[in-house]
Amino acid sequence: PSDEVLFDRDGYPLISPRNQDLLLVTVPDSNWEYTRVSADGNAIHTNPYIADIAGLPGTITHGLWTSASTRALVECYAADDDPERIRMYQTNFVGMVLPRDKLRTELFHVGMKDGRMLVKGITSKVGGGPVLECTAEIEQPATAYVFTGQGSQEVGMGMELYKQSAAARDVWNRADRFMVAKYGVSLLKIVRTNPKELAVHFGSKTGEDIRRNYMSLTKRSGSDKGKSVPLFPEITLDSYSYTYRSPTGLLNSTQFTQVALITFAMAAVADMRAKSLVQKGAVFAGHSLGEYAALSSMSGMFTLEDVLAIGFYRGMLMQSSVKRDTQGRSQYGMVAVDPSRLGSGVDESVMTLAIGTICEHRGGLLEVVNYNVRGSQYVVAGTLHQLALLRLVLDAIARQGAPADGNWELLISLIVGDVLASPVDSKPVRGRATIPLPGIDVPFHSRQLLSGVDEFRALLQGMIQPENINYPVLHLRYIPNVTAVPFEVSREYFTLVHSITQSPVAASVLDSWTDAALDSDDDIARLAATLLVELLAYQFASPVQWIDAQNVLLGKLGVHRLVEVGAASILSDMIVKTLKSEAFSSKHVEILHVDRDRDAIYYTQP
Repeated sequence: PSDEVLFDRDGYPLISPRNQDLLLVTVPDSNWEYTRVSADGNAIHTNPYIADIAGLPGTITHGLWTSASTRALVECYAADDDPERIRMYQTNFVGMVLPRDKLRTELFHVGMKDGRMLVKGITSKVGGGPVLECTAEIEQPATAYVFTGQGSQEVGMGMELYKQSAAARDVWNRADRFMVAKYGVSLLKIVRTNPKELAVHFGSKTGEDIRRNYMSLTKRSGSDKGKSVPLFPEITLDSYSYTYRSPTGLLNSTQFTQVALITFAMAAVADMRAKSLVQKGAVFAGHSLGEYAALSSMSGMFTLEDVLAIGFYRGMLMQSSVKRDTQGRSQYGMVAVDPSRLGSGVDESVMTLAIGTICEHRGGLLEVVNYNVRGSQYVVAGTLHQLALLRLVLDAIARQGAPADGNWELLISLIVGDVLASPVDSKPVRGRATIPLPGIDVPFHSRQLLSGVDEFRALLQGMIQPENINYPVLHLRYIPNVTAVPFEVSREYFTLVHSITQSPVAASVLDSWTDAALDSDDDIARLAATLLVELLAYQFASPVQWIDAQNVLLGKLGVHRLVEVGAASILSDMIVKTLKSEAFSSKHVEILHVDRDRDAIYYTQP
């Protein structure tokens, strides 16, 4: 079958030769017990005279006993003692088995089919020939695919797979052709060499088309009554070229970072699909930008070209969302915060109380935008001044320790007052619990970006169409950043989204909701498209709820195997920390990264 991929050299043994005795079974002395249990009273199994008349060498053991005995070994060594993972088991009897025979089974992992392991087995008499052949399809453990966001990029990412895999190479080449034709930029060149400067020329007929593409990109003005203004005001009909520049290389420029990471993920998944490694029915989620890679790779709701256009526009919209000085600098930044470094008794609630108190005393953006690991890993965005205040306040908390009376509100209020009494240097420096994130001068996932929601919604509405929605793939399997609740088309879910975002579109849907809203598949697809647009439109202006997403993956959805798709093992490290928490300390999860753990994901022969 086309979805079945067989390994070279007939696969590999599931039990190494030195441990073959684990697959050794001795047949019972008598067949009477199995006869009683199975109600198979055929006398050839229990009466030696009847067996002799039938020309048999003795009372032969039931074939189903041999089948069940072999299946038990498949369950133990191929399915890790989980019988529900065995989705198909077939046998072919090729020899007779007698009581007291010693049987040895060999099990081989020979290929993959729709994410299931294809297993073949041969059970033979010790010192004799085969008696049974079997085949089985074994589901992988309940798997989640998680997709890394911005910050994981690195020069040359995905290029080794580009050389090795026709499926991955096709994705990268399509992405490169699209970026060259649409924006005059080679994505492969940016990924391979990370140039600090790249010029786009508009002189030819193709160049004129590219110039029009740039001029068509607009955003909502924050100062001119919401009027649309160009995203590239420097590009006009008189422009002969446009030059991108970045002191750290264009791979680190948001618009190209987003396109490159989406392509990396889609190429990696394309290669896994080509080898039938992706589990059907798996759950999936992505962190920030990774959400787009997740939806594109796992649900197919976007074409490659559409999701790259979304990623490029999203990056430009984010980059242009803040005012800059004549040298291109903004007054915003982001810091990683670890409240556990402040001392015993300090947790997320103390951090959020400190942020709230600072905002009460001094206006300006200061907001938790990534909830990554409970108690130890958060990202806060804000103005440089507000971030400096947060650092000083948290440092003071570390010095003073927890209040004896437990009144954190009073202590933090006093600390903030003391800090504000002196001049504050806004220069980003490391604190006791804060680390500035270098090169980031846009407050991603903060309310500062809300002005871009309407413009981004309009783009998404043109690309997310009901006919492209495969709702069963999304239903209770896709975990959005905004809600961290498995996706579902329901009145309750629209209510949840509205309560978080105050989306007027969600409000309109709720106002017109009737008992017949979900009567047809077309109605569900239409509402699913609307819901997806709102979740993604508000995503870049809403905090990433990754703590809650991990809790859902590990708890409600019962994930036992997690595959991270990204250039660096960022989400894997987060899940390792989460598993150390009291809530999940007894849970075992196989944590795999698409590059680091390639042998395990691809079942490379040991």
